[in-house]
Amino acid sequence: MLLRFSAANHLSLREPQELSLIASALKDSEAGLIECGAAPRGRVLPVTVIYGANASGKSNVAAALRWMRGAVLFSHSRGNPGGGVPRDPFALDSACGEAPSVFEADFVVEGVRYHYGFSANNKAFLDEYLFASPHGKRQVLFERNGSKFKFGRGLKGQNRVISALTRDNSLFLSAAAQNGHDHLSKIVNFFQRITTYSVISIHGISLSRQLKGSKIDDRVIKFLSNIGTGVVGYRTKTIEMSEDDGPIRRELAAVAERLKALYNNIDIQIDTE
Repeated sequence: MLLRFSAANHLSLREPQELSLIASALKDSEAGLIECGAAPRGRVLPVTVIYGANASGKSNVAAALRWMRGAVLFSHSRGNPGGGVPRDPFALDSACGEAPSVFEADFVVEGVRYHYGFSANNKAFLDEYLFASPHGKRQVLFERNGSKFKFGRGLKGQNRVISALTRDNSLFLSAAAQNGHDHLSKIVNFFQRITTYSVISIHGISLSRQLKGSKIDDRVIKFLSNIGTGVVGYRTKTIEMSEDDGPIRRELAAVAERLKALYNNIDIQIDTE
């Protein structure tokens, strides 16, 4: 569960910008809040909204989270050993090209709150750190300053061996996951499960498949109406497939299954009904 994310010097985010899903102390309706003992005040928001003018950088918050996720998952396995760090600093100030980009996240895994972050310039990851708060008290799991590492007592595993394998332009967390570190692999799995979308449009067939046999929550319609989308309701309509369409879709489905067998990571869905 993501609690907080912040980024600085990435795309249009020059100064640190933070997205928080921790419920505030303001007195308001608690309906819909998520109980989370590891979060401050024990409440987490199920959703948050970023709003602002066009071209004000809203989508770059999600882009920054996506970049952080990619660095955690792939900086060690896919990074070019001599290629530096492929970052995107704020381009309208020449000083930002030399200044580091900074990313941080607070999240909960298996009931424990973690704080993870790192900074990087064009050549290398400058620092990296992971703290855990299993009983409300912060503990250092590891801290990295350049090529120097410090490990806490709570982090068991081949820490020194993996740190020796970590390149200047790869994250220790990424290297740990690639080398089967038991404790840190679950942290990487948290980032693996993060999904971001830059386009919210969806094909009609995919929408029909997802909503088949289910009902849209009335709160969704009310929310879409309140923010001025023009959506005030919905209805479903069943259209019978023509006899000419059936064989073609079944053939496409067979091709899709064949491709899935050849490429394990591919995801193809054909509606044959």
